[in-house]
Order: sequence, then structure tokens, then C-alpha cells
Amino acid sequence: MEIDFVAFAGDCLVHGQLDLGTERLTELLNQQSTYRITQATLESLADGHAVQLDSVELRREELFAVQATGPRGLEARRIYTVRHRLILELGPYTVVGNIHSMPGVTPLASVGLRRAMLPLTEVTISFVRGNEVVNHGCPTLVVNGALAKTVRIDEAPAEVAYGA
Repeated sequence: MEIDFVAFAGDCLVHGQLDLGTERLTELLNQQSTYRITQATLESLADGHAVQLDSVELRREELFAVQATGPRGLEARRIYTVRHRLILELGPYTVVGNIHSMPGVTPLASVGLRRAMLPLTEVTISFVRGNEVVNHGCPTLVVNGALAKTVRIDEAPAEVAYGA
């Protein structure tokens, strides 16, 4: 199944199509270290210009975050979790979103217990494109925790630009 793919790399945004081949995007991002994106558009953060390619191969370590699309996985496999609001600094991006952890596990420990790519919900990712500050909201964003410069708990009340 092909899904829409939106990723946040160090110097550009990547839009295209990805052959999912697994139950959920998070599993694919953790199981593989490279991803082939077809019908790709790379949009420069420096000035917004776009380059279109038939396909491009991306490595996990090039991606700070990927917007989750596609199926959510089997409902029967979902477990009860507690939400904690985090702020992450990932290269040129600031991400504010909820991590879901097991009851009794602190949110920062939960980040350390997970694989490289971890999902956050009710997310705002902020970055500069050209001279414009962009605040992009999405329901779920899978972030590359291995590339996080800082991770901290958000003590402020949640004001999410959800679904923008």
C-alpha cells in the first residue's frame, strides 16, 4: 500500500509516496534504515524552492521527523497509556507533542526506552523556511529521538495548532 509521505530533513521538506509494506509507518521507520520515496518533491528550507524527482533514497539519520499517515494498526494491540507533553529540539525544528507512556514511567524515561523513531500525537512542528516561521500542526509525528538535541517536559498548558 502506498501512502503519502512528508518528512522533515536537515535542509528540506520531503513530500512523496512511500510503499508501506507493514502494519504501521512507525514500524517501517524502525525496521528499515533506508526508505525509497517516489514522486518526490524536495522543498528547500533556505528559500522554499522545490526540486521534483521520480524517486529518492533517504536514510533514517537524515530525517528528523516524519508526519504519520496510513493505517493506525490493529486496535486489539493498543494498550492503555498516559500522555505527557514534550518539547524536542531536532536540528532546525522545534517539536511540541504528546508522548504516550506506560503508567508509572516518567516521560523522559519513556523516550529512552523506545526505538529510534517514536510517535508523538497532537503535534506542532516549528521551523524557518526562507524568512518565514512555519508552525505546522499534525495529529501524529514520528520523531527521530536519536537526533534530538534536547528533550524536556512542557509545563505550559497545551495550545496545539492541531490539524493545520
